[in-house]
Amino acid sequence: MPVLILEPTEGDPTKFETHYKSARGTLTKADETLANKNDAEIEKQFREIERDFTKKKLLELKKTHRVLKLWWELGRRLKFLKKIDVGDERDRIWLWRACYDHCGKLNPSRDGKLSVRARHRLKNSHFRYAALLGELDWETADAIGIWDSWSGICDSECFQNDERFVDWLNERVHVSKSPVARLLKAKKHQDLFRELAKQIRHRFKKMDTSILSEEELFEKLDEVANEALRGK
Repeated sequence: MPVLILEPTEGDPTKFETHYKSARGTLTKADETLANKNDAEIEKQFREIERDFTKKKLLELKKTHRVLKLWWELGRRLKFLKKIDVGDERDRIWLWRACYDHCGKLNPSRDGKLSVRARHRLKNSHFRYAALLGELDWETADAIGIWDSWSGICDSECFQNDERFVDWLNERVHVSKSPVARLLKAKKHQDLFRELAKQIRHRFKKMDTSILSEEELFEKLDEVANEALRGK
């Protein structure tokens, strides 16, 4: 199923046209009907989230140091995207791009305009990162503290196709003597998590982590977390 997005009109970037993005070539009428239906569902969900967040005053966190709470709450609500039938799973990634067309007051940019990153680097979508954050419990997310630290791990090249680092955090944070539990409970936990993000990017640079079993990957991540603890 192609995903419906808006793109600037050629020759006039102030105007936008509807485009269907799909891994398949030819589009059928049924494809377009389903794309329009799903686009309407994304719009409906974002308006409901926006109204709810306005009522709860979560949108007021957008320009504060507590913005992580906003994006975590949004990530919890973005679970509806997993229920959308895209037919061809190759097209699911375009849903992250479609979010920008419907986000309204939840637009993460300062001026409301789409960056090159938002338009073309779909795996680096702010909304994908929020959805990953939303898979953590709030106690863990709160210990991370800073959105830049979270996006720093998500930006890691090795995790563009492997999201198991979220499973690692979720599992290890509940093991009392694990490096993750010790890191997030430390006094300078925000600084330590920032260091963890930095070391993960360095340690796994250009590595295809998908070849590792879950046990192997978790062990390597434990090693990096221990290094971050020793570095402070």
